[in-house]
Amino acid sequence: MGHARNRGMSSADEPSSVPTPLDKREVLEHQLGPVQWRDLQAHVLREAVFLVDESLDLLTCALAIADDDVDTVGAWIESGKLTRPSRKQLENWEQTPDKAFMAVPVQPYAIAQEVDDAPS
Repeated sequence: MGHARNRGMSSADEPSSVPTPLDKREVLEHQLGPVQWRDLQAHVLREAVFLVDESLDLLTCALAIADDDVDTVGAWIESGKLTRPSRKQLENWEQTPDKAFMAVPVQPYAIAQEVDDAPS
């Protein structure tokens, strides 16, 4: 009667092709990692890097962008907590290609947060 084929799952239990918020967060967590400035340069050239202020959680920002949460993302941009790199930042980082960041891709962007260089 089909039990062996579907292992007892009803159609309501079958996985959906639409990712749930938890699935998206897990995917972003998996993709989150350390990078250096040199790794972000190509993305800067195509104006696809956004910087997340240290007061915000990088993963939360990435998820809001992935979910197209216009109100939340807009508020962060308005408050200056989500920005594109400034000319001064770009000039400084060009001098230190090994500058550390944490970053996560959210197509077509790279969402990054500076890592404090100071020893703890």
